[in-house]
Amino acid sequence: MKKIFIGLIIGCSMIIASESFSHEDWEVVCDNTHTCRMAGYTEYTLDQSYFPISLYFERKAGAKTVIESKIDFADYPENVDENRVKTHTFKMFIGKNSFIIDRSKKIPQRTTDAMIGALVKDKKIYFTYGDAYKWEFSQKGSFAAMLKMDEYQKRIGTVGAMFKKGHKNEDKVLQPAPVPVIYIPRSYSTAESLPKVTLSGRDKKLLEYLISNYYSEGENGVCWMDFEEAKTSMEIYRLDDKTALVSQQCWMAAYNFANGYWLINRKPPFDPRFVTSASDLEISVDGITISHAHKGRGIGDCWSMEAFVWNGEKFVESSSSSTGQCRGFAGGAWDFPTLITQIKVKE
Repeated sequence: MKKIFIGLIIGCSMIIASESFSHEDWEVVCDNTHTCRMAGYTEYTLDQSYFPISLYFERKAGAKTVIESKIDFADYPENVDENRVKTHTFKMFIGKNSFIIDRSKKIPQRTTDAMIGALVKDKKIYFTYGDAYKWEFSQKGSFAAMLKMDEYQKRIGTVGAMFKKGHKNEDKVLQPAPVPVIYIPRSYSTAESLPKVTLSGRDKKLLEYLISNYYSEGENGVCWMDFEEAKTSMEIYRLDDKTALVSQQCWMAAYNFANGYWLINRKPPFDPRFVTSASDLEISVDGITISHAHKGRGIGDCWSMEAFVWNGEKFVESSSSSTGQCRGFAGGAWDFPTLITQIKVKE
């Protein structure tokens, strides 16, 4: 599965594309600075033999950049027979070579190179716990993932390619892009809360009618809760003399929920503009932020996150990320950003 995200960053004339690609047990996510992150997992099964292990590789754009790696695994294999385990040590085996795995320490470059070499040559990688438990690591999808990483960073056929090496130098590989800056008004970086707005009965009825058009029965349907129930949660916050923010319940699923957010004019006819549906409205040193963190499934082993910040004129996307495939890691295995920005206060 391939996804391409294109975002226009405020204050920057360049359209920066990020990309997400997933195939079988491997995935690649490249963010707007052109850094790519790749991960593979043990093949997922529903029986008790499954144990979550993941290999992670990260590479910045540009010539002669090194590939860094990490390894993560569940805290403890389930149903371990202590009588069969003499030492609580995780090891990785590549051919005849073995490596003790300590996820709290940086993976040595020689170990990273050995893992990449094994993936490229389709050599088996397997892990052991003590002397009794063994898991073969899945390489299904690894060729496609490595090729996608090389393709995105324009390394195919170069001496620095991860998978498809060649003789070309790296003069024309993709260069790193700067982190875009979003400027926020100083007043919003020091406030502790947003003042609420109260409308008269007539004006509130008008606003409710306009917002109702964004529910599933309306022409602009983006929310699917019953509107009569949702409108009881409506809150209106003052952003400035001309603009306010409306928050109201939007949708609810089995293990996620979200409010809808609209920008409106302070005076009728309001002209509501839908911003997004999200679960949190926060105000901090980073300004006024609308954000969400949604589970991919009920046990919470995969998440997607997104945030929008108020720049004094509109809400602009300030971050977007996920934690990778749903593979049994509590809270998700990794951080895969697609959008990275820096927030600064206007001087």
